[in-house]
Amino acid sequence: MTQHLNAEQTLEDQATMRRLAIVIGGFVAFTAIGALLVGLIAG
Repeated sequence: MTQHLNAEQTLEDQATMRRLAIVIGGFVAFTAIGALLVGLIAG
């Protein structure tokens, strides 16, 4: 993690990391739901 001199940049970084985590979490959830649906349809 990078060091910042002011709190504004730190808050910006935290918001960016949160957005990234949401995007990754959404992708993982979408992938899991897709796999379940394929399993149900194929099964």
